[in-house]
Formats: sequence, C-alpha cells, structure tokens
Amino acid sequence: MFDSPAYHRLNNAIEKLSIVEQADILALGWLGRGYDGDDWKTIRAHAKAMIEGSDTRFFRYVGSMAIYVEKGVAILRSAP
Repeated sequence: MFDSPAYHRLNNAIEKLSIVEQADILALGWLGRGYDGDDWKTIRAHAKAMIEGSDTRFFRYVGSMAIYVEKGVAILRSAP
C-alpha cells in the first residue's frame, strides 16, 4: 500500500495543503475513527497544535486518517 501510486498522490496532495487544512483532515479522521473523543473544537485544536508544533510533517499520518474523514464529516453534520 505505501508504494502504490494512489498513496503517493494522496501524500503529495496533503503536502500542498496549508497547515490548517492538514489539521482539519487529521481532526476529521480522529473524529471519524471514534476513539479520540467527540468534541470537535478540542480534537481540531489538538490536531492543529500537533502539526504546527512539530518540525516533522505528518503527511503520511494525516493520509492514514483519510479513511475516517467521511465518517467524521457525517458526525459533524449530524451534531446538534
């Protein structure tokens, strides 16, 4: 999987996003996978701080959370 062309395209696309956009993808992934809590503001702030506060870019990690993004978006849409 990590050598597939699709995986490389995903990482390249994520790399081109702003830090805020990367944090949003990461936070949506965390929300969607379900065991990082359900408070969007807290999850988003944690994701942004993690990405901003590191010299290491998390393209691969952010990409690995992409499979949960759709569910995370659904959760946000259904929130009161």
